Order: sequence, then structure tokens, then C-alpha cells
Amino acid sequence: MTLMEQAIRSPRLPQIWQELRRLLRLEKRRRQRFIWSLDEERNVEFINGRIVERCPEMLRNIQASDAIFSLLSIYVSRCELGRVLNGKAMISLMRNDYQPDISFFKTAKVTRFKREQIRLPAPELIVEVVSPDTEHIDRTIKFEDYAAHGVDEYWIVDPLTRTLEQFLLVDDGYDLEFKGRTGRMKSRAIRGFEMPVKAAFDAKENFRVLKEIVGKGT
Repeated sequence: MTLMEQAIRSPRLPQIWQELRRLLRLEKRRRQRFIWSLDEERNVEFINGRIVERCPEMLRNIQASDAIFSLLSIYVSRCELGRVLNGKAMISLMRNDYQPDISFFKTAKVTRFKREQIRLPAPELIVEVVSPDTEHIDRTIKFEDYAAHGVDEYWIVDPLTRTLEQFLLVDDGYDLEFKGRTGRMKSRAIRGFEMPVKAAFDAKENFRVLKEIVGKGT
């Protein structure tokens, strides 16, 4: 039995509903203060009522994120498919505000963005590069939240094990499509894009794939 079903069957449902409304009002006020305090220097998220400061990243995480971002951004730009943004972009969902490592938006959404816009809607693809501090949230709260808001594709990248996982949205949840340390992964959200897993962690392989992408665009 789910928590919702338990609440519905409980004679205390009216009290539960009143308490939930009170907590949501408090959370809404905290979130508004969080939004007012945003600036370009802070690496911070609002998750389930809490302000979460993101720790400085390890070099291996930065390198993996930069490697994937370069491949995606150049490919998307060459093919005119939309826009790829890095971890500075704030993705605002119904309850939470996140700063994923990488986000991809199709052209239809990008054309509606304003230059002064700080908070952005759910993208088509999100990439999270996990660390010991973030992995639990990336695999639980964010995993559920991204799926609930229609993010079509979700990658979880682990630089420690040099592993890439690809999840695709099926109905209202994610199914694991690919997981590996070798091989090639093909994106569904970014039409025609595929990459060897090694290109996320090896500079020479990354450069080779970049040259392939640039060559196809000429």
C-alpha cells in the first residue's frame, strides 16, 4: 500500500491534509527567499524545502563533465538541434530547483527563452556527474523528479568507475537503456548523436570524436 493510499484510508485524512498545506506554505516562502537570493556566483539548489550548497567538484568530475559537454554542445550546434547548457543553468520544476551538470533543450523551447531568464523549464536531456556527496540525490530525488517532469533522457556518469548509465523515459518512469564502461551509447533526445563511453573519460578519445563531429559538419 502506498503512502497516498494509507492517507486516504486514514480517519485523520483532514488533519493530514491541513498539515501538508501548512508545510507547503512554509516551503513556498523558503523557496521564494531562495529565488530572491540567487546570483551567478552561488552553486546552490533548492531540494524538498532545503537549500543545498554544492561542494567544489573533484578534478575527475570536472574533466568528465567538460568532455561530455564539449561533445554534446558542438554536435547540437552543428546540427542546429537546440542548446546545451552547463552546470550554471537553473532548472526549476514544480517543487525543486536544480543545477544539473549538463542540460539539453530542443530548439522549440530555446526560442521561448529570454536573455534575462534565470530559471528554466525541464529540458529534454539531463546529465549528472556523480560524486560521493551527490550520488544519493542524483539516484533518488532527482531521478524521480526528472521523470515526473518529462525529462526524456537522463545520464548518470561515474568518473570513479568510468561508467555511463543512460535512462529513457517510459510512461512515467525511467528504464535503464545502457550501462557500461565500454561500447557506444546512442541518445534518443539528441537526434543522431552517439558516443563511445571512453570519450567521457579519455582526452585523446574525446578529441578524436570531436574531430569526427566537426568533420561531419563541414
